[in-house]
Amino acid sequence: MKKTLLAQWRANFFTGLAVLLPAIASVVLLVWFFGRVANITDMLLFFLPSCLTHKAGGVGELYLYWCLADMVSAVMFIRLV
Repeated sequence: MKKTLLAQWRANFFTGLAVLLPAIASVVLLVWFFGRVANITDMLLFFLPSCLTHKAGGVGELYLYWCLADMVSAVMFIRLV
């Protein structure tokens, strides 16, 4: 039996939704997790002046590469312990 145009469109829409929702949820969770870990590991850079690690002369957000360095150092520290 041939599906109607509306039934075919509806099936394609829900199939696309079933594919995209887990991908979007994964990205959102990854960004949230990265932000949480970056806030915690931000303290590992206590030995560097904030003008080197933060935007806007030390009062802004942490630079992305320092966040990554924080995460790597936190993982290495946990692994060491």
